[in-house]
Amino acid sequence: MYVGSTAPRLDPNQYIPEFTSSTGEDELMVKMVPSPTPLITHPALIKIIDEILVNASDNLQRSKSTTTLSITLNPGTLKDPSDPTSELFVSPKISIVNNGPTIPVLIHKTEKIYLQNLLFGHLLTGSNFNDNTGKTTGGRHGYGAKLSNIFSSEFEVECNDVENGRKFKGKWRNNMRDMIEENVTENVESIDQSYAVPHDDSVTFKGINKNADYTLITLKPDLNALKINNSKVIPPDDHLAIIRRIVDLAGSSSFKEVYLNGERIGVGDFKGYSGIFSNYDPIYTKVNDRWEVAIAQCTEGGGHTSFINNIATSRGGTHVNHIMGQIVKAVQEQFKKKYPSLAVPSGVLVKNNVRVFINGRVEDAGFDSQSKEFLTTEVREYGSRVGLGEGFLKKVVGGEVFENLRRIVEEGQRSRFRKLMEPKAKKKGINVPKLDDANWAGTENSRNCTLILTEGDSAKALAVSGLEIVGRDEYGVFPLRGKILNVRDVSTNVLGKNSEVKSLCTILGLDFGKKYDTEEEMQTLRYGKVMVMTDQDPDGSHIKGLIINFVRYFWPALLMAKPNFVGMFTTPLVKAFRGKEELSFGSMAEYKEWSEKNERSGEGKKYRIKYYKGLGTSTSKEGKEYFRNIDEHFKEFEWSDGDGGRLDMAFDKKKSEERRNWILDTYSPTNIPSFGATVSYQQFVDEELIHFSNADNVRSIPNVIDGLKPSQRKVLYACFKKNLKNEIKVAQLAGYIAEQTSYHHGEQSLHATIIGMAQDFVGSNNLNMLFPSGQFGTRLTGGKDSASPRYIFTKLEKAARVVYNELDDGLLERQEDDGQVIEPFYYVPIVPMLLVNGCQGIGTGWSTFIPPYNPHDIVAHLRHKLGAGDEELERLVPWIKNFKGMYKTKIEDGVLKGVVTRGVVKKKTGTSVVISELPYNKWTGDYKEVLVKMRDANLIKGFTENNTTHDVNFVVQMTGAMLKEKEKKLHEFFKLDTNLNTTNMNAFDTNGTIKKYENAEKIIEDFYSVRMDMYYKRKVDLEKKVEYQTKFAMNKARFIEAVTSNEIELVTGTKSREEIVEQLAALSFDSSEALDQILVGDDQTPPSSPNAKSYDYLLNTPLSTFTKEKIAQLVTEAEDRKVTLGELRATTPEEMWLKDLDEFEALLPKKGRGKAKSKAKA
Repeated sequence: MYVGSTAPRLDPNQYIPEFTSSTGEDELMVKMVPSPTPLITHPALIKIIDEILVNASDNLQRSKSTTTLSITLNPGTLKDPSDPTSELFVSPKISIVNNGPTIPVLIHKTEKIYLQNLLFGHLLTGSNFNDNTGKTTGGRHGYGAKLSNIFSSEFEVECNDVENGRKFKGKWRNNMRDMIEENVTENVESIDQSYAVPHDDSVTFKGINKNADYTLITLKPDLNALKINNSKVIPPDDHLAIIRRIVDLAGSSSFKEVYLNGERIGVGDFKGYSGIFSNYDPIYTKVNDRWEVAIAQCTEGGGHTSFINNIATSRGGTHVNHIMGQIVKAVQEQFKKKYPSLAVPSGVLVKNNVRVFINGRVEDAGFDSQSKEFLTTEVREYGSRVGLGEGFLKKVVGGEVFENLRRIVEEGQRSRFRKLMEPKAKKKGINVPKLDDANWAGTENSRNCTLILTEGDSAKALAVSGLEIVGRDEYGVFPLRGKILNVRDVSTNVLGKNSEVKSLCTILGLDFGKKYDTEEEMQTLRYGKVMVMTDQDPDGSHIKGLIINFVRYFWPALLMAKPNFVGMFTTPLVKAFRGKEELSFGSMAEYKEWSEKNERSGEGKKYRIKYYKGLGTSTSKEGKEYFRNIDEHFKEFEWSDGDGGRLDMAFDKKKSEERRNWILDTYSPTNIPSFGATVSYQQFVDEELIHFSNADNVRSIPNVIDGLKPSQRKVLYACFKKNLKNEIKVAQLAGYIAEQTSYHHGEQSLHATIIGMAQDFVGSNNLNMLFPSGQFGTRLTGGKDSASPRYIFTKLEKAARVVYNELDDGLLERQEDDGQVIEPFYYVPIVPMLLVNGCQGIGTGWSTFIPPYNPHDIVAHLRHKLGAGDEELERLVPWIKNFKGMYKTKIEDGVLKGVVTRGVVKKKTGTSVVISELPYNKWTGDYKEVLVKMRDANLIKGFTENNTTHDVNFVVQMTGAMLKEKEKKLHEFFKLDTNLNTTNMNAFDTNGTIKKYENAEKIIEDFYSVRMDMYYKRKVDLEKKVEYQTKFAMNKARFIEAVTSNEIELVTGTKSREEIVEQLAALSFDSSEALDQILVGDDQTPPSSPNAKSYDYLLNTPLSTFTKEKIAQLVTEAEDRKVTLGELRATTPEEMWLKDLDEFEALLPKKGRGKAKSKAKA
């Protein structure tokens, strides 16, 4: 018979109760505090008392009338407390009494003895043996209380049975060997209390009505039998552990009152109990009727306090692992989402810094021994679910528990980072690839050295050519590979592995353990100054800012140091040459101002213009010239008040709202930086870096008219220019686009743009503009499974030229870049493509999410505005092509906030369901991981896949009970809802300003006015072109007829060209100048007098066309043009638009809208 180890051990729970009296009468307020010294206890001693406590708490499940537990604990006293060998004065004794139904005072029919004698004095007797009954009491094996009797020198039982009118009193001695007394008193209301076991009733029966049912157990532990041979009293550590267990019971059981030595323990319920362990408020949840869980921040090593069926499972078990697993998973997932720059904390780290409190009931609970400290029952056999709710987990990952873990992870990473990046002793020779080190770097002259950081190798070549002028003693050069990290947003692990950061720290001698706020620390650096030399474009400005941010974040004192530590080297962006004269411009705004001024005077045409966006454009000769005049090109950054806040605003991820206001208040496209010899950091941010921030928004936020970002617009422009009707490799097309549109970024990004515009799987494009020939990606991975650009082909879809009509091409305002005319500022499609395909992006200070809509619905709204549609329209709601699920509108205060897209899940059998559609933006491969996690958490039994690249088909196996429980909430259970919100619809308007749109109808309003204006322009343009073609054909027909009839003597050679021109004018033939005036729409200014070339379009007519047939053809052509012109003039812009919409809608699949239900009208 094993009751627990008799050997002393380090107690698994090192918390002890600390009591203070409350203002209330007879109430003890308690806090659990770490033991100041290691707590050494005897498990067997504590267990024999705990068995009686658990039996008392089991009575709570048998009757609601069980409300009070009263414990009298006397550890015993010696006659001479200072001498452990002295005789006992008072023996150790514990009395435990609870109210509520007691054991009936009846004689067992078979054994012929009272039940109390049988249950407390004979082994393997009790009522908890049947494992099929699903009991959630603490006792199971019939040993518990008998073991307490066996390991006691005296053991007494008193049961007051009101129903049977009897009171039983029994006493055992000599470790249950001898039952020395057994007394049953009839008529309990008039019994003589003098027989009762001697005790102080006012303490022992505190809170107990002695005229009602109660059970009293009193025991004197046999310390010798428990191998506590060196003590006659309960040792102090065991005494504390027993009191702690009583406090545990006060908090974990449903006793309304628990008394200790006559004073009520003021713990309250389990939520209150979980709050007595630290100064941190716990986060609590009642999972269901059987489970309560709480979690609190812990700075004493973490751990758990857990109870199963009121038994203290001090060593844990499956319940602790299961619940901690859910918490660890939630924390780790939130770290990945909220702090991608930080290392994800391990499960051990999480467990060591939180204390979890668990109070549960498990059916037929199994333990690894009679000591019952470790639960072994598998989770699926608990008889109830222990799934922590989403609300509870959100509180965990949104509160102090999570933030404390973040601080611990950050500090740990910083510590490891400091060790990893710890600089070697300052020395002259270091080995960093591509570094051209200054000769004096790392010597006593280091403070005089300047490190030139260049944007790439070609820029380094330019800087090295300049070293021929300034020398190599004080100047070193190091090329950066693109942009350095924004160190505020990355983990120290990533920083430590980043070669750029490591190289910079090595070259400059930077030490993360120093502040560089003293001259002594400054002297330890290998360089005294940094000069940043980048391209004169927005990305070059961003690189400068990132280097400044790197220094600012880790060593802010360096930016305030004197002499100034950071500077920039400026080079011209544009040069204008005329003879030996050479003009330099540092920005496009400055050049445009000069160009417009000189264009008016006509001087601008006399200059040759050269663009220098990349430093590689400059020749070595020019590089030497720059360094010869280094004072003009080198601008030092100088610290001033407000600089720190401005830099933080620009680079701190949390300050997006401030960046938005900064751009709105500060940005102007005509803003020209005017830097002197020194520049404040605020001036750099406001006058130069802001251009990058705006450019970042332009790249990330679409235009409301064409729905395109610049890269997408470049793709379409190049495809239209190439008239891409035949397939071409994506890789080849990217090269053509870069050539034709002055694309300045990597082709890999362009490949992704082309592929994205051709994708047509569910959740990609509602209407793709490019044709996907090959593997362009599937819904399995959200398009990430596309093939290499070298192996896939594309061409324009037929819809592309219907949507972006080529009749509008000549009416669009084109951009110019590096002197090259490129794509328009924006196209004007016949429908708002921003709504057709939707868009999302993140810029500087802004982000956008515009969901896709049904093209049929959009056309219906346009027809309505054109006066050709239904009188009433339902409001526009998001829609995804080929999506088989459901839509549910989200309306707040009458305003549409978006829709919920819901996948499809249906019951297949009594134990299985079929998931045949996923909500928007949930890809098949990702969702498989969701099901795997559900399976691992025993939420489902398993699943099989029958998915294709187009369709979803998961067959999920569940238990019948689980399916029945979740049948009405299957979508929620399987997480098959996602939101398509309409609350962040931002786009650039025609003025180049980011505008927020409340709904899709507002986007249509802005689009409608621009598109209608374009139809007016198209109508006028077409009329001019047809009129031109009519007159051209008429003049040509007349001319051929006049020549063939010898009215004009052209072939005889008797007249000069000048005479023929005069004759043509006299015969009222239109000159080319007069025809051109038709195209430009100028019917007011008389055409200029004809010259020798005015009738070349007639005189250069081939001789073979001088036939009757050609004359008839031209006359017919002219008449046809007249008819066309008449029809054009009679056609309104609205009618032109409706005709285009008919052609567009004919290309679309038939209506199968699957609209979200919404009664509200647009």
